[in-house]
Amino acid sequence: MALPPMTGARDCSKTLTIHFHHCFKRQTSWDSELSRFSKAGGLLYDLEFLVDDSGRRVAAFGFWAGYAGASLALLSWAQQILHPGVPLGPVPLFDSAADLTEFVKSKVKEALPVNNGKWPRVLVMGALGRCGKGAVSASETIGVPGASILRWDLAETKEKPGPYQEITDSDVLVNCVYLGANKQPPFVTAESLSGPERRLLTIADVSCDPNSENNPIPIYSSYSNFENPTTPASAKIDGPEIRIISIDHLPTMVARESSDEYSSLLLPSLLTLNRRDTEGVWTRAEKTFRDRVAELP
Repeated sequence: MALPPMTGARDCSKTLTIHFHHCFKRQTSWDSELSRFSKAGGLLYDLEFLVDDSGRRVAAFGFWAGYAGASLALLSWAQQILHPGVPLGPVPLFDSAADLTEFVKSKVKEALPVNNGKWPRVLVMGALGRCGKGAVSASETIGVPGASILRWDLAETKEKPGPYQEITDSDVLVNCVYLGANKQPPFVTAESLSGPERRLLTIADVSCDPNSENNPIPIYSSYSNFENPTTPASAKIDGPEIRIISIDHLPTMVARESSDEYSSLLLPSLLTLNRRDTEGVWTRAEKTFRDRVAELP
């Protein structure tokens, strides 16, 4: 008998469930979460792991997550320049990405004279992916000059493991690198950020897996939210305070644009759900679930 699908639900009864569960990359309590599905005879299709035959996600909030993350990072940077030591307050509601952009642009322009007229240097990690392109687009639209946006991707990191001095020498880091299953050298450490010449003030970790053992920004350990959008580093770091944006639902800040894009990307796969036993996007997602269950202790 075919299992009835439940899209976006969080109950793991004897059914198939389709949603973002955030437990396939060994996040905190991943084993207990997956055990609930396996013991109940359930099947979890994690939306993050719906991929085409080349391994690329068929649907992602990437662009608008990056756009929102870079926007908040620049907003936090302006706050740190204008009001050192005072964390950024609750994020207002915005009807559109354009409204968000104009708000951040006004705050950054207010901060520029205090910063001797200098625009912040923004380093985008994973700049060639969907998320990174969104971060670059936001930075450009807000007004950051192209020469002040460092676009890093595999070419800059593949043969050169971190931590990276170029991050320390930037004002803002936007991390858009998709967190894979294999551990990699950290992009930053408490030691690398404790030098006397550090410029870095703000990190937007759009990838946002602080509780994963593979986290490339291992200087913080908690999530933030729109009420309290930044969190301090959990590690001791010398010099000016670093504020970290670690919101795992950034696309909701530009809900109109991100919902329109995501639904249009996901719909073609949903229309093949009745063929999930043979359709590649679903058979691959089921295999990922079975493989993770096989790793349970």
